[in-house]
Amino acid sequence: MLSSKQVPQTFDIICGRGTGYQHHLGNKKFQETIEEFKGLYQAATPTEKNKISLDILQKLRSLSPGGHFLRREGQRWVDIGDNRAREKINQAMREAALKSQYQSKKRKKNLVPDSAMVEELLNKQQQLFKKMMFDSGYGNELEEYEKKSLIAVVI
Repeated sequence: MLSSKQVPQTFDIICGRGTGYQHHLGNKKFQETIEEFKGLYQAATPTEKNKISLDILQKLRSLSPGGHFLRREGQRWVDIGDNRAREKINQAMREAALKSQYQSKKRKKNLVPDSAMVEELLNKQQQLFKKMMFDSGYGNELEEYEKKSLIAVVI
């Protein structure tokens, strides 16, 4: 526990809401570390996730000056302890994963297929349709229809 005369140091992580806390250098380092481990965390099993959060905690605790997870109690700053710090790390990892998934879906929605892709998909669709027609016994009717369509295009 820090005394009431001390203020958070450079790499302390300040627990709280608001942009003032987000701009603190320790909180920025916290977010960078979350981004660094995000991919590994997303692919991990629950047991591995616990290990990853412990590794992150140790990495952040080793920063100097600071490395504490602090919350304000009246006029003093108090370290929230390792268990609560790991809960905050796990929550930040889940939020980062959700944000990443949301951005990925948003990017996919904004994709515009090129003409070659559209043509390839149409050709595959036509091939599947022909196969389905022949497999169901309507192959002769399909050939007659295609001949009539070609004659109409030529005329």
